[in-house]
Amino acid sequence: MRYLQIFISFLGVFCVSQGFCRGKQDSSPSDKIYLHPNQISLLPDGIFIWLDNQQIPVDAIYADSDGLYTSAAVKFGWTCPKCKHENKWYANQCSNCGHR
Repeated sequence: MRYLQIFISFLGVFCVSQGFCRGKQDSSPSDKIYLHPNQISLLPDGIFIWLDNQQIPVDAIYADSDGLYTSAAVKFGWTCPKCKHENKWYANQCSNCGHR
């Protein structure tokens, strides 16, 4: 796991310094959650970040001149496709009907 964290740190610095990684061009700083490499986990199930002691799935990690980040949309929660209940951003299943 330590080597993975070192690799992610290197990748972030390399991408930013070489200009290879770009965030969404229309993103403002308020749309981003900047991450320390220790907050990022690459698992067989996908990419996860640690926020507020919760492991949260994300679609992508981006980099810009300020560092590694993900979309702030992960903080706003999600709507259950089965019952339409609004769930907290950190919930891994619907608090109303249990749908995953």
